[in-house]
Amino acid sequence: VFWSIISFMVRGVWWAISQFLGLDKAVYFFLIQIPDSSSDMWSVMMTLYNKFESLALFLFVFALFFAGLSYALENFRIMSEGTAFNILSNSIFTLILIFAFPPIFDITAQIINYITNPNNGIILEQNTITTLITNTFAPQIDVSKLGTGAALANAIGAAFLSIFMVIAVFILLFMIAILGIIRFFLIGAIFVTTPILLVLRLIPFIRHVAEKLFEILIGLLLSSLIVAIFLRFGATLMAPNANQTLG
Repeated sequence: VFWSIISFMVRGVWWAISQFLGLDKAVYFFLIQIPDSSSDMWSVMMTLYNKFESLALFLFVFALFFAGLSYALENFRIMSEGTAFNILSNSIFTLILIFAFPPIFDITAQIINYITNPNNGIILEQNTITTLITNTFAPQIDVSKLGTGAALANAIGAAFLSIFMVIAVFILLFMIAILGIIRFFLIGAIFVTTPILLVLRLIPFIRHVAEKLFEILIGLLLSSLIVAIFLRFGATLMAPNANQTLG
């Protein structure tokens, strides 16, 4: 009875703390949610985007000038043949994408947020994260099998392990907050500078830099789905363990 009460109390206290801190919402916000037009960040992101958009249009004129210079240098074999044509052919698509990128990003973010939102129950469900940590932190103990010394030792070991799990969980939450801040910064920074990055893609010498940053942005968007699937898998995997007995 004593171990049953301890197990119940530990799980209950942790569940209450998780609900009080809003653990599910915090983890979802920091690691999964992508800022879209419904978030508070969107107005700030669009304000900065419009400023960089004006600068990008100025750089776009420079890119066209560089295309003309490249055409002249092609005659002297200084620039590779076709450089000017590639810049001019991509410039129209770039100009369209500068104005079309915000709605494209917004639609993509809304789709991913809808799929990963616990309220919709597609990948994550309500309290999935809290359940995952609770089952890992305080597994249930079957008191009917504590008669043998080995089973009792396992139960005591599980109790002490829970103490270390508390420390590990709070360290994990701190890391989640740090990673979440970095994640939001990278998404926001790449988003607002996209107009300039699109223009830089027209310049052969620095095209790879812009493409690498776009690859990072795509990776951050896809990581939301991956993290959501990982958390759901972990919660499903740990759910049977909560009902397993020690000993």
